[in-house]
Amino acid sequence: MKPTKIVLFICSCLIILQGCANQQAPSGGDVDRIPPRIVRCFPDSNSIDFKKDYVEFRFSKYVDKRSFRDALFISPTIDGEMDFSWSGKSVEITFEKGFKPNRTYNLTVGTDVVDYFAKNRMAKSYTLTFSTGPTIDKGVIEGMVYEDKPSGVMAYAYIASDTLDITKHKPEYVSQVGEKGDFRFNGLAPATYRVFVVKDDFKDFLFHPEKNLIGVPSRDVTISATDTLYTGLHYFLTQIDTVKPRLVSANMTDRFHVLAGFSEEPDVTRLGLDNFSIIDSTRGKTFKPVYAFKGKAKPTEYVLTVSEPFSDSNKVYLKAEHVFDKAGNGTAVDFASVLTNQKGDTSAPQLIRLDPPNRAIDQPLDTAHMVFGFDDGFAVDSLKSSIAMTDTTKNTVPIKIVKIDDAAFSVTPAQKLKSNTIYKITFPFNKVRDKAGNSIDSLYEYRFTTANDLDNTGVHGKLTGFDETKNPTLVLSSLENAHFVYITLPGREGVFNFDKIKPGKYKLYCFYDINKNGVCDVGFPAPFKPAEQFTFMADTISAPARWAVTDVAFDVSGMK
Repeated sequence: MKPTKIVLFICSCLIILQGCANQQAPSGGDVDRIPPRIVRCFPDSNSIDFKKDYVEFRFSKYVDKRSFRDALFISPTIDGEMDFSWSGKSVEITFEKGFKPNRTYNLTVGTDVVDYFAKNRMAKSYTLTFSTGPTIDKGVIEGMVYEDKPSGVMAYAYIASDTLDITKHKPEYVSQVGEKGDFRFNGLAPATYRVFVVKDDFKDFLFHPEKNLIGVPSRDVTISATDTLYTGLHYFLTQIDTVKPRLVSANMTDRFHVLAGFSEEPDVTRLGLDNFSIIDSTRGKTFKPVYAFKGKAKPTEYVLTVSEPFSDSNKVYLKAEHVFDKAGNGTAVDFASVLTNQKGDTSAPQLIRLDPPNRAIDQPLDTAHMVFGFDDGFAVDSLKSSIAMTDTTKNTVPIKIVKIDDAAFSVTPAQKLKSNTIYKITFPFNKVRDKAGNSIDSLYEYRFTTANDLDNTGVHGKLTGFDETKNPTLVLSSLENAHFVYITLPGREGVFNFDKIKPGKYKLYCFYDINKNGVCDVGFPAPFKPAEQFTFMADTISAPARWAVTDVAFDVSGMK
């Protein structure tokens, strides 16, 4: 063979071999939706007296190598580096300093592992447990995270103590929450554990309060030589806020209004005239605002109406006292310099909030509640006597009017309404007058229609296995409309009734409302405040129109 042909032959062979060596997705056929899984490992799970310095995993499919490294968690922690050696679908992990003697180790491969071609995630985490001594610790803790998309959430088990700070201390054991929300710790040594679940976006095994979602346990769990299994830890994820709100700005938008700006969204239900003072240090005078309200301000802003203008040459300050955020963090006193403005106010107050909107339908008969909000402050109390509610036959309906702030109020019927009936609420706009004297001379009319009582349904059943001393509370929550949430307490012998609910699919859960505030408290990590215990009924409830669901059996004995 001539030299030129030999070169061409060798090049052709190299190209063919290179093509054979490349991993390529098969062409055609159905889309691959099968997640990868671990089909073999070394050593076998629950092996004892393990003396090697390496382990091996074999997958059912080719997997992305980087995703595997990011998804591997080892408990307890090891010293030294790890070396990863891949061969096809298998990986061998060598540990620089090996394993400590007489220890039970858990190597967890989390659900962040994806296959090489289709990027399908592992459906469930996998844990390899082995011991370097003659016995394996048998402790097991299982739990569930109730979240729409729990993938990527980590479960961290710590040795419980009064000084535990999960922002600084890393966990003793690590597991990952599966796509269905479940997690499991294996091979736990006898001890008392405090288990948190964390959406650890940084993957540093530390909790960052302002950046990570967290689930706080309802109790510490003790694992002993004779009691090795605990199930029933349930979690809701929440954002923990530990930062106090600060007053950062105070700008007058015209001669009558001061826009107060905060570092975060304040709890407006705890704000009002008593929280603010305006200090004119040039004249040595302190003024109280005449109106305080949310209006159409941004979430971090709040509006104040003042009784008189301030000179641009004067030094004016806004003082804010006892301002809290929605997490309950509060600032005792804060000040901001006021940027004055001499611009006049010629705009009449505008109606900017209607909840539910005008001409709403299907409103409840016994819990109808309407909110009216304006963009400027006015004397809400002076308007109350002019607000009227009537039905289609012009019969007056007694109502309860509650002032929300100086620009908003709510109207609630004081009696049960008629089914499938149009109701009307009216009040004169000319009594909605701002500090500058602006108003609109017209009569406002708001209409809504009640639901057809015959279209409603009910859910009835019996609660068993509960501790009546802990105030068990039942919550029926719609899977289709977040507004449809119903709460009730079980009666004698656990019998419960949800009446006049909207048809649809529901989830039912029970929680122990220890402090009787009507909500399932999510707890706090440090200082540790346990969450209130809760559990969901496994089955979904389908409630058809006009046909009540009866004989629902809900056993909550798992809430220990």
